[in-house]
Amino acid sequence: GSFELSVSNYTGAYDYEVFDGGGVSVRTVTGASTSTNPVTVSGLPSGTYTVTVTETGSPFCSATSGSVTIASPASALDVLVSETSNVTCDDGLGTITAIASGGWGQYEYELTGAATVAYSPNGTFRDLSAGSYTVNVRDAGGCIVSENITLSLPTPINATATPNTTMLSCFGDTNAVITVSGVTGGQGSNYTYTLNRTAPTAFSSGPQLSPVFSGLGAGTYNVTVTDGYNCSFTSADITITEPTEIESLLVAESTPTCTADASLTLSATGGTGPYEYSGTQNFTAVLGSFTTSVTFDVAPGTYEYYVRDANGCIAVVSNEITIDPLPALVVDLDTTNATVNCAGDSTGV
Repeated sequence: GSFELSVSNYTGAYDYEVFDGGGVSVRTVTGASTSTNPVTVSGLPSGTYTVTVTETGSPFCSATSGSVTIASPASALDVLVSETSNVTCDDGLGTITAIASGGWGQYEYELTGAATVAYSPNGTFRDLSAGSYTVNVRDAGGCIVSENITLSLPTPINATATPNTTMLSCFGDTNAVITVSGVTGGQGSNYTYTLNRTAPTAFSSGPQLSPVFSGLGAGTYNVTVTDGYNCSFTSADITITEPTEIESLLVAESTPTCTADASLTLSATGGTGPYEYSGTQNFTAVLGSFTTSVTFDVAPGTYEYYVRDANGCIAVVSNEITIDPLPALVVDLDTTNATVNCAGDSTGV
C-alpha cells in the first residue's frame, strides 16, 4: 500500500520518519525536499501510520501528521476451480467452473492452456477438450491468483458379453440369450445396450437399458454399450450355431411273400444322433432307436414315422409307404374229361 505526504508552510530540505499504529518506526527517509510535493510513500502493508517531518536546516522545526490508514481485504484473494462436466469420449463438452473469494471483489476470470479465453466476469468455461488449463482470477485491486486443472478423457468402456450357449439344441430354435456384464469406464453409469446381428442378415435391436437379449436364433452377434459421454464399446463377435435340420426317409426294402412280411428301412440325418422313432408325434410309444438307419418287418398297411434326436428335436417323415396284402391263392379243378375206362382203373385225368 502507499500514501502521499504533503508538506506545507515550509520550503526546502527535510527528513521524515514513518511510524506504525503502535508508534514503532518502520521507515526513515533523509534528504527529501519540498521540490517534490507531495511525495509518495509506498511498499507498506496495511495498517495505520503517522509521519514526523523534521527540517534539515535551522531552526530545525518538526511536525507530526495525523494518522492515515491503508486498508486491506478481509481475506486473501483465492479461487476454487473444478471440472463441472466431464470431457466426452469424442473430446468435447468439458466444463471448468471457477469461483473466486476474498480480495477486493469485482472478479474477472481468464482461461489459458489448451484453450484461451480472455478476462471477463464469467467464471464458467464450456465445450472444452481434454488438456491442461490455468484459470487466472483478477480482483478490483489488480491482485491475481491462478489455479491449474487438467481435463482428461473418460476411461474407455469395457464389458463382457456372454451367451448362454453357442450351440442351439434344435434347428430353428430361438432360445439363446446374450448377457452383458462387468461394464466399467465411460460415465460410470447411464449405460445403454444395442444388439447387432451381422449374419446371416444384418439388423440391430435397441438401444435398451437392460443388458440382456433373449429369443436369439442362429447367427453372429455383437453388443454395443454407450453412455451419456458419447463413449462406446463393441464386444467381440459371438457366433451361435444350430444343428442341421433333421431329415428322415422311409423306404420299402422288400415286399411281402407267402412266407415273410415286407420290410421297411427308416433312416435319418442332421440333428444330433442317436435317434428314436415312434408312430405318434408325442412319442407316447417309442418303437426303437438307431444310429443312422433301422430295418424292420411290417404287415400290410400304411406307415409313417416320427424321428426324435438326442436333444429331443422332432422331424416328421414326409413320405408314406403303403404295403398292400398279397392276393388270395385260388385253385380251379377241370373235370371235363374226368372219366375212367374200367372200374378200379386210375387212368382218369
